[in-house]
Amino acid sequence: MRFTNYYIEPMDSVVIGDRLVVFKNIALKSATGYEKIQNGKHQVTCITKKKKRFYSTVTISKTGGGKKSIQLDAISNFSVLED
Repeated sequence: MRFTNYYIEPMDSVVIGDRLVVFKNIALKSATGYEKIQNGKHQVTCITKKKKRFYSTVTISKTGGGKKSIQLDAISNFSVLED
């Protein structure tokens, strides 16, 4: 799992699950590296540098595999993409 930031300001932090994965200081139009994450349903919390918060959930199935990206765009929409 990785996070891609297409929002209009940098992200201070992105937390997936109950601190399973924490990404910090994600610049505009950039992506983090990949981190392993357990299967199941996880809450995603994004906090901008100005402390605005966005929430979503992501479900990782037991079957299937591969790399996935969570993407936040300029109009605050979350997308989960399989790379």
